[in-house]
Amino acid sequence: MVNTIYQTAYFDELNYYLYLKSAKGPVLNFIIQLGTWFLMVVNIVPISLMVTLEVVKFFQAMMISWDVDMYDTDKDMPTKAQSSNLNEELGGIHYIFSDKTGTLTQNVMEFKKFSVGDFCYGESDPRVETERLQRDGITNVNFSDPHLEEDMKNFAHPNFSNLTRFMEILSVCHTVIAEKAKNGSNSLVYNASSPDELALVNAAKFFGYNFKGRDEDNNMLVEVNEDNEDISVGSPVKQYALLNVIEFTSTRKRMSIIVRDLQNETIRVMCKGADSIVIPRLKEF
Repeated sequence: MVNTIYQTAYFDELNYYLYLKSAKGPVLNFIIQLGTWFLMVVNIVPISLMVTLEVVKFFQAMMISWDVDMYDTDKDMPTKAQSSNLNEELGGIHYIFSDKTGTLTQNVMEFKKFSVGDFCYGESDPRVETERLQRDGITNVNFSDPHLEEDMKNFAHPNFSNLTRFMEILSVCHTVIAEKAKNGSNSLVYNASSPDELALVNAAKFFGYNFKGRDEDNNMLVEVNEDNEDISVGSPVKQYALLNVIEFTSTRKRMSIIVRDLQNETIRVMCKGADSIVIPRLKEF
C-alpha cells in the first residue's frame, strides 16, 4: 500500500534505473508488490516460528523439573527432562509395550532363598530378608541361615553332597566375566549379561565358591573357601576347562555348559533354567 501511494505521488521524480516506475496502474501495482512481499517473508516466518516453539519447549522442560508431584522422595531426586522435543507427546500415550520384566522389577535381583534336595535354606523372617548383607564386595545377596554353614561342613549330613554340587554349579554355570576393580584394589568386579545371573554368581561367592575368572589357558577358576571340608584335591582353586556353552533362549528356557573338571578329568554338563523345563528332566538316583 505504501509503495503504491509513493509511486503515484512521486511518479515523475523516480529514477529510471531503480525500476520503480510502473505504468500498469496503482491497483495492479499493489497486487504485484503484495505478492513480492509474501515471497520475501515466506521463508522468514517459519524460521522465527521454530525458534519460538523451541523456547516454549525449553520453558516447559523447566516447569517439568520444578513439578513437586513428580518428585522422587525415595531417591531424593527431581524430575529431569533429558530432551524437550517430546513435550507435545506427553499425555498422548495410551499403551506401553515391554518385552522385559525389568520394567517392573527395575532389574534388581537378590538371592534370598534356595532349596537343595529335601531341605530349604533362607530365613523367612521379613526383617532378616530386608537386611542388606554384603561381604567382600558381594552384592545382590540378601541371605541368612545359620543351618547352611553347619550342613556344608558336616560330611555326614544327608544333604552335604547336594549342597556341594549346587554351589559348584552356581560358580561355574554362567557367562560372567570377572575383571579387576578400577580403584586399584585386588578385588574383582563381575560383569553379567543379566541381573539374575549376577545374583547367582555373587551368591556362590557368598557361600565360599569364589569365581576368579579365567587363566591363560581359558580355564575357569573357582576358589573354594578353606573353611569348606570338601577340598580334597590339595588346592583351594579348582579348574574347569570350558568345552561348550549352550546359550539361554526363549525356546529352551535354560542354559547349559559343558566343562572338564581338571581335578579328576571328568566331563560334566551343568544346566540352569526355569522350573517348568528343568523339573521334567530330572531323574532320581
